[in-house]
Amino acid sequence: MTAVLSFLGLAALFALTRSRWLDDWDSVNFARELDRFDIPNHQPHPPGYPIYVAAGRLVHQVIADHAAALTLRSSLSGAAVAAMFFMLLRRQVDFAIALVASVTMALSPLFWLQSGLALTDMFAMIFVVAFLLVEGIPATTPKAALARRIACGVIAGLSLGARPHVTVLIVAYWCFRALASRELGWARLATAVLSLLAGTALWFIPAALATGGFDAYFSASVAQFQYRLDKPAVSVLGAPFSLFYLIGRAAALVGWLGQSFAPIEITRWQAPLCVSCWCLTSSSPGSARRRRRPGPTSSPPHSIY
Repeated sequence: MTAVLSFLGLAALFALTRSRWLDDWDSVNFARELDRFDIPNHQPHPPGYPIYVAAGRLVHQVIADHAAALTLRSSLSGAAVAAMFFMLLRRQVDFAIALVASVTMALSPLFWLQSGLALTDMFAMIFVVAFLLVEGIPATTPKAALARRIACGVIAGLSLGARPHVTVLIVAYWCFRALASRELGWARLATAVLSLLAGTALWFIPAALATGGFDAYFSASVAQFQYRLDKPAVSVLGAPFSLFYLIGRAAALVGWLGQSFAPIEITRWQAPLCVSCWCLTSSSPGSARRRRRPGPTSSPPHSIY
């Protein structure tokens, strides 16, 4: 009941505060597809996001305005993600913590912003949280484990038609869980792969037929990245791609993380040195002794110091 109420409340909040415009060029492409699905002409751009398109057309049946329909879809998606996240947390923590955590996440600036834009980000998160909910269901029998594996595969396949980026995260987490739980075997792997392919076929076949056939769909999708494929020395950001480029990006990431926690300005070349010093000091024997908690038979803390 709490999840339903949080969904309704957040859906109303996000809908009332959502954008009234198409704020991104991709949003313009998505708006064009509401009138005609044409991937070669970027309505929307390849690979087409067919699941996202289908959800948008359902809302467009009720709301004629293109921007309003697309942003409302994101508002409903954001509310659904927050409600599902609450359900996920309730498996591990008590009611108050789960409610505060889910509401805090929903009201954070970036989450709130994405819940009002005509983009795929928030809609795709539904599949991520749905996968976590299903994958975390205890399976007490082999049939239950099989049903859970099939459901996870179908969700992963559907996510590929919503936003391919999240599918990479889902599959990576799924593989990690399988390795950690040692649920390996050819039969289980085959079931997972086949269910993922089945979920993919649910959107891929209609999208390919709507594009003019499988060859036309593949040609349009490959053409989207043709320039990058023909020029492997250039990154997707347009910068020269080299070993020093990768090292610089990694160093910049560490520097940004450091600036998020430290009230000082850290350059990207100083950041690895700071992290290395912290790792050395935190792993030294003296620091380990300082972190060690007294056991049941240890002397009182005041006698140690």
